[in-house]
Amino acid sequence: MAFTYDLTTSRGQTRLLIPDTVEAAALFTDSEIDWFLSQETTPKLAAALAWEILARDRSKLAAMVTLGQYSTREQAAKDLLEMARAVRAQAGGGLQTGTLAANDDKFESYRPEWRSPDDDPVVE
Repeated sequence: MAFTYDLTTSRGQTRLLIPDTVEAAALFTDSEIDWFLSQETTPKLAAALAWEILARDRSKLAAMVTLGQYSTREQAAKDLLEMARAVRAQAGGGLQTGTLAANDDKFESYRPEWRSPDDDPVVE
């Protein structure tokens, strides 16, 4: 199993955030970490994806429970998913909010009720 840990790389930063920094107890291979990075835009979001996958992978989760403080896999999975949610929110990967300008095409195409584009706008 290929394993590298170098904090000057995105792979190493992702490993630090998981944490997955000890080769003898590695949870993910380099190629798995690289795939997380290919699916997400930052090491934080890649770590969140790793936690989500770890929470759903029974064999990896069992290894984590054996190494850690958890008494059940279910509690460990819940905690991992909560960490993933928190990091996604911190990294801006959660719900995106903002405002639209009045001349924005998206704003102009918004119709709260189904109407034909030819109908006059409803003014209330």
